[in-house]
Amino acid sequence: MMKAIEVIPLEGNIFRDSLSYFTAKPVMPGAMIEITVRQKKVKALVVAVREVAEVKSKLRRANFSLKKIEKIENENLLRPEFIEAVTQTATYYAGYAGQILKNLIPKAILENLEAVTSAESAPKTNLSVKSECLVLQQPLEERLVFYKSLVREEFARSHSVFIICPTTTQVQYLKKILDRGIKEYTYALSGTLPVKKTLEAWNQILNEKHPVLIIATPSFLALPRHDLKTIIIDDEGAESYKSLKRPYFSFRYFTENLSQLIKAKLILGADVLSIETMYAFELGKYQNAATVKNRAFTTAHSTVLDIKSRTESPQVQALNEKLLKKISEALANNEKIFIWSARRGLAPIVVCQDCGRAVLCLKCLMPVTLHRENIFICHHCHETRSSAEFCGYCQSWNLLPLGIGAEKVADRLKEVFPTTSILQIDSDHTPNRKEAQTTLEKFLTSGGILVGTEMAVGLLQTKVENIFIASLDAIMSLPEFKISEKVFTTLLKLRALAIRQFIIQTRNPDWPFFELAISGNIMEFYRQEIRDRERFDYPPFKLLIKISRHGTQTEVLADVRRLEKVLKDYNPDIFESTGGVAGEYVAHAIIKQDPKTWPEKNLLTLLYALPPVFRIEVDPQTLL
Repeated sequence: MMKAIEVIPLEGNIFRDSLSYFTAKPVMPGAMIEITVRQKKVKALVVAVREVAEVKSKLRRANFSLKKIEKIENENLLRPEFIEAVTQTATYYAGYAGQILKNLIPKAILENLEAVTSAESAPKTNLSVKSECLVLQQPLEERLVFYKSLVREEFARSHSVFIICPTTTQVQYLKKILDRGIKEYTYALSGTLPVKKTLEAWNQILNEKHPVLIIATPSFLALPRHDLKTIIIDDEGAESYKSLKRPYFSFRYFTENLSQLIKAKLILGADVLSIETMYAFELGKYQNAATVKNRAFTTAHSTVLDIKSRTESPQVQALNEKLLKKISEALANNEKIFIWSARRGLAPIVVCQDCGRAVLCLKCLMPVTLHRENIFICHHCHETRSSAEFCGYCQSWNLLPLGIGAEKVADRLKEVFPTTSILQIDSDHTPNRKEAQTTLEKFLTSGGILVGTEMAVGLLQTKVENIFIASLDAIMSLPEFKISEKVFTTLLKLRALAIRQFIIQTRNPDWPFFELAISGNIMEFYRQEIRDRERFDYPPFKLLIKISRHGTQTEVLADVRRLEKVLKDYNPDIFESTGGVAGEYVAHAIIKQDPKTWPEKNLLTLLYALPPVFRIEVDPQTLL
């Protein structure tokens, strides 16, 4: 029986649209075939198979004729359910299946398709089996105990388990803990693995008869193991699960779709579940995998240190005298100290005291950070220039550095404790993971003081005696609807790693969630945050769609006016923003949708029709 098939070429830069072919050979979605495109033989992925009769009318209207496929290279490169999940994800994010596929198949596999083993044919899915989604809000140590027990239970049932982690560091850490006793059946995979080792591991996993434990970053979900019955997303609210370039989609959303299609149990684990996940749990969409811990406990004495003073200069000291005393006492006891700062550099922001405006990058219009040797560095586009300048708005010389950067903290520590080992982990001092890991190991072995930014938080898995927060006031001023959640989650992660002392240094001690972070009251934080989200129509109550246009002011304003007319039925909120490249003007349009009705057909059609100069983000990470 002749079949009409849709395929997506896997070679070259042809990932956007599918192509139509025909074949008399039995073929399923997920197969890799050879086709001819522009007189060149290329490998392609089958994404849909239909009876020719189903598409006859469409073919009559088409301005092309169907071509025959050359040959089938790999009958089961990917599971048909995987392809379906890709298609659903592409629709939800107003993208294209080819674009999503490119991000969901490891580069090492895409570039070496001929070396990939064909998976066994999939058994028929038992449609009566329902997938379930469970949540696990517990500290990492307790989650790992749960995961270890679950893996043993699933192995006893001849089922494989897949644990997704947001970073390579977390992949390696979980493997170290979970592979004890099952090392020969445990695989750790990430984009940092050499191509040869990636291919070896991929083929070993497909050929292994025994159930396996796969701990990996999300792109390895493409592995077609048909005995996979449990998928765990650890640190489920991590920002890195969202793609930061086209297509802007969520690996988390894709995984939830895939688990439903393959009838696998999905577990969402975190120290603190995301607001959206907790809300879904309260509505009964998710069940609990174990007791949901509504309060985080710690052995450390936790406190907020108020460094605000009516007599102080606006340019505050990096470390308060009371905090310096705590550091001195800890060093005298040979205790390790980790000091966290939200931003690198000397000062996260520089303002004019006459007009009140921040000093901006001339290239991308984002606020610059003051670094040593009197230079401004933009952490958005990496543009560098001298700080010896006047205000760009009022020409005043009266510029004032504000906030406490990691560099400023380290300088103060070296001044007060000149004989102490003071190490730094941030993208200025440790530009790659290997250097950061080396610095961390030196600190854990030799002691002293480690100063770090968010980069260090992702690496630090071992508890230390003292954790002090030097500065987060600067990021709390950001106009972001998720900023409180992000800071609260970070504080609780750090608090959980402190053995003796956890201290937050701040000039704004009255922020309500500081008390909640100190007490570890997760549920009360959620209650306050969900009320604010509902009040302002933010997720999970509304789905946000952000449409951005970068260019010259004339181009942007003209296109935005046209956009406003096209989307008039959806009441877009249009505003100017920052964050473009040199000489660019930026404008955004925000549309709020009922999440229960998305994807909405008419709006989706309009979004697909927009020219490529518009950037479309469904459920964006930021509104800026």
